[in-house]
Amino acid sequence: MRSARTIIDWLSPDDFDEAYDIFNAEDALKYIAPLRFLNKAEHYERFQKKYDEMVSKQAYHWACRLEHSKELIALLNLKANEGDDKLFLGYIIKKEYWGKGFGSELAAWIVNYCDDILKLPKVYALIEEHNEASRKILTRLGFALYEKQDDKGIGLEVYKLRLKNKE
Repeated sequence: MRSARTIIDWLSPDDFDEAYDIFNAEDALKYIAPLRFLNKAEHYERFQKKYDEMVSKQAYHWACRLEHSKELIALLNLKANEGDDKLFLGYIIKKEYWGKGFGSELAAWIVNYCDDILKLPKVYALIEEHNEASRKILTRLGFALYEKQDDKGIGLEVYKLRLKNKE
């Protein structure tokens, strides 16, 4: 699988060390509150859970590498939140690649996967209310604000996109 500048493959246990470097960069988790204060062992446990979800077909998790260097630059996912049947897309980009269009490119790739491969009628995204970069990406892709939530004092926004395979 590919985007314009990347190779996208299923998440593998071998990706953990590079993924941890993404999580561990300063401000990398600024808008992902549940992950902000995890130590390496907790990140590993969460990473293993993501891998297990993928293997058991409960969720989709991908590792995204630059085509020319094979450097891991992003992790992508598509999964339902606990107690919810809506599928939410998610991504985290390596800090050195922020502001270079990878967020838009990879979010669009996930949307196309949802539409063309999974034939979903809609897809959702959840962001923290101050995450302007992700809000811009989502609105450019056609997502609209669906609802606002509060999680332990953190303002969240849920965005929804109707796909070609509409209900």
